[in-house]
Amino acid sequence: MHVKFAENWVEESKRTHKALYSELNLMLRALDRFFNLEDIPPSSAHLTTKNFITELTAGKDAIIKVLSILERIIPAGRKNAYLFQKFTETRFLTSKKKNTYRDELYKQDSPEKSLYRLYGSFLNLKSIINDLRRNKFIEYMGFKSLGQIISKEIRENTYFNPFMRQLDPELDHIGHPEISDIVRNIPGRDARKVVSVTFLFLFRFLRHLDHITYSTLKLSELHPSLLIITLLNSENEVFRTYLKKSIGELQDQKLGKSLEMLSYQFTMESKRVYQQELKDIFEYDSPAQLRGKIENSYGILKNLIEHTIINLAQHWRPEIKGETIFKAFVTKTEQSVKLRENIYVLSRVLMLLEESADDPIESVKMLRSLKICMEYFEKTTFKLLRYDDYEEFQSFFVEALAYEMSGEFKKFLTRCQYFIVFLDTTLRHIENRAELKEIPLEVDRTEDVVRQFLTATK
Repeated sequence: MHVKFAENWVEESKRTHKALYSELNLMLRALDRFFNLEDIPPSSAHLTTKNFITELTAGKDAIIKVLSILERIIPAGRKNAYLFQKFTETRFLTSKKKNTYRDELYKQDSPEKSLYRLYGSFLNLKSIINDLRRNKFIEYMGFKSLGQIISKEIRENTYFNPFMRQLDPELDHIGHPEISDIVRNIPGRDARKVVSVTFLFLFRFLRHLDHITYSTLKLSELHPSLLIITLLNSENEVFRTYLKKSIGELQDQKLGKSLEMLSYQFTMESKRVYQQELKDIFEYDSPAQLRGKIENSYGILKNLIEHTIINLAQHWRPEIKGETIFKAFVTKTEQSVKLRENIYVLSRVLMLLEESADDPIESVKMLRSLKICMEYFEKTTFKLLRYDDYEEFQSFFVEALAYEMSGEFKKFLTRCQYFIVFLDTTLRHIENRAELKEIPLEVDRTEDVVRQFLTATK
């Protein structure tokens, strides 16, 4: 049995499985970038002693994801014929026939051959990684070398190399007609081109985020999502480089300043995600922790990108609203209100814990209420914090959530007192935000929330 390479079935497959081809492009990009040390989340471990077994496992799960995509887009009959051909090649073909078969496949003179080549390569890579993982300890050079092999396979693929173009017209487009209309009517060719490419990048990032999942505790499903977030770190850098180069060529200074602010926001929020939220992510043993970090990172990035699109669109149409462009869009005002209220609630629960110090039974109840409050805050509000505030919150939360009632209670209360002062300062800064100028804190409502946390332990 021979695979009939000449028959063109890929075009029909692309029409039927458009979303899968988009995901294939994304996962190949993510795998290429993942093995670069500067692109993956930082680790506190020293490079010479660090074990990269968890990173290798994440890469293996992404490779399995690619294989699952390929097995869905290659028709079953053709996939089986290809696998049978590979089997007969190793067992029954003469050297001459093997060479003929391989030469025909490696020509990559059709999309079909490129897909078969990709499929075969990734089957081999899966086997290699499974063998490597038996060593239990993977040094950086081994991890890096494997990444170079994977990158070579991806970038030498004639039809499915995702880096053939900076933007792919088949996949990258401005995802809302009103935004497209704004771009078409921008005066000046240079400004229109820069803004068009900027929006294309932003909508591409949203397309990437659409493939992230955090509704599972299976590491094999969470790891590909983590690789997508890693890819966004690298692509954000490419995006900011493009903006920096383009700003100097614009005659519209107001637009240039808007793009400079956009670039700054991406710089700060990227630090939030990759240097704070995902730091030491591969050291976590708990799937629940990994899921939480992916969910928070997703929330930070999605919020950043959607608000950036709306803010840029308002440069030409100030009346445009985020709610008309994106489902479940949360305005900056709503986010500030939520952040202020939740910090107020957290501060009040901490003060009530302090007031219970002389009653051991009440102190135990209040500590439980505090932990419930903090877990809620971590899940809903961490992604709204400023980059400069994150470390203080993270440090206190790690300490407080791990604390168990003991003879060191007074020492712990002293730590709480310092954090209450920090929360008061943070609240004052939030109160000064322009969007909250006419919106006072609803004390009665927030006190009701405090009571809910207090009763949660009864």
